[in-house]
Amino acid sequence: MLGKKIVNLRKKAGLSQEDLASKLYVSRQTISKWELEESSPDINTAKEIAKVFNISLDELVDNDIRDILESKITNTERLASMIMKILKFSGIMLIIFIIGLIIWNIKTSTYAWFIGQDVINCKVGEDHYHYKIDVEIIETKSGMFNMYKVNHIEESNKIKDIYRLGGNAYLSDIVDLTKYEYTYQLFDAVNAYVDKHGGTCNLLELK
Repeated sequence: MLGKKIVNLRKKAGLSQEDLASKLYVSRQTISKWELEESSPDINTAKEIAKVFNISLDELVDNDIRDILESKITNTERLASMIMKILKFSGIMLIIFIIGLIIWNIKTSTYAWFIGQDVINCKVGEDHYHYKIDVEIIETKSGMFNMYKVNHIEESNKIKDIYRLGGNAYLSDIVDLTKYEYTYQLFDAVNAYVDKHGGTCNLLELK
């Protein structure tokens, strides 16, 4: 510690506390407090102490600097270790989340990954219909995220707008899109047409 270093240097130089205080223009009590580690000299005074003993400032405060650096290195290593653990945990949780989304998407076979929209994805022969329906969400008796045939529920979402996402056929060729107010009505009509003509459909409601 700096106090012990000053004591050793003073005694080695054959100086009393009064002698050192005189050279530094401070009181003997100040020297005593430094040596007892009750206080420390400021940087400018530390430079003067180094000059008195004909050593560099680095040599004077070497032990203190080493202790401080070792403490900082230890704290940095601990922080780095904690950050790595957090990153590993976050990475694992992200991977689990992505896998969950992939499994959910495969299980439900849907193109819709967002709340408040319905998707019609049907195929009849060579005709493929792929539409998105913007909806106004209302309560249903079927719960959330349900694959269903429309005649199994009594209520559905109110239709706001219908957009063609893809496919090579137009939904308007098989149903009158303007006559349906609720998604279950539209789904019922589309499903009836597709069943009649031996096609297949994915009708997924997301709420």
